[in-house]
Amino acid sequence: MPTQADLLIQKLSSELGSLRKQVENMEDGMKPLVDISAQIAVIHHRLDEITKTKESWGQRGWMVLTIWFSALLSLSVAAAGILLTYSLGIKK
Repeated sequence: MPTQADLLIQKLSSELGSLRKQVENMEDGMKPLVDISAQIAVIHHRLDEITKTKESWGQRGWMVLTIWFSALLSLSVAAAGILLTYSLGIKK
């Protein structure tokens, strides 16, 4: 005849087995969540890279536009100076 301690040990062992199965089921259910979290992290990283690249190209575009505008302004001022010098030279 099993003692009260033996019955308690059997009951606890049974409950432990049941809890282990529940934990395994929960772990199996969490695997898709882990995969989804990893995919979200990858997409977030790619989005950050695209945003940084876009900002970088935008800055470069403005820099090129500024250089072109500066060159155009310099040429316009030089042309105006030449025309002004030429017109003042003709009137003398």
